[in-house]
Amino acid sequence: MLSKIKIKIIPSNLILAFYLLYPTQLLSEMISRWEIIEVGQKSIFFIDRESIVVNEDVGRIWQLQDYRDVMRLPPQSISTQMDYNCSTSKNRIFVQYHHTGVMSKGRLSVANIEGKDDWTPIKKNSKEARIFRIICEKDPLINAIPKPTKAVNTESKKNVGTKDEVITDGKKKADLSN
Repeated sequence: MLSKIKIKIIPSNLILAFYLLYPTQLLSEMISRWEIIEVGQKSIFFIDRESIVVNEDVGRIWQLQDYRDVMRLPPQSISTQMDYNCSTSKNRIFVQYHHTGVMSKGRLSVANIEGKDDWTPIKKNSKEARIFRIICEKDPLINAIPKPTKAVNTESKKNVGTKDEVITDGKKKADLSN
């Protein structure tokens, strides 16, 4: 008879322990899910390392921008799923959600269409470059931005000694001859 009483007590204690410990586990998962990647003047940027998926040369990760000050109008936070191309060192927004609450909580106010944005080059010393290093496990290839070249004034150049036609404003000026 005593053994039957012990069996009934143990499961009820386990159930009680489960109910008491389970919420703290959930809370710790919510807090530890986001890792700070950059602290800006107006917002804090986070990434979720557990969401990283690499398929061929494209890595995908969830990012979160949480505004530091309470905004009068939403959004208070923006969650974005970003694609990073490891072979071309470019990134794009795959999908983006605007939330009325902090840390991607609250009502969803705006969402973009999947894959809408174009691929853009990753800039040197940016948060995107740091995230690229985490996903692709290498430094991004940063291309130097080409400087604009001066336009050549073709009207000032004359073809002396040839029989070429000089055209300005769509009209023939003259045939040059020796």
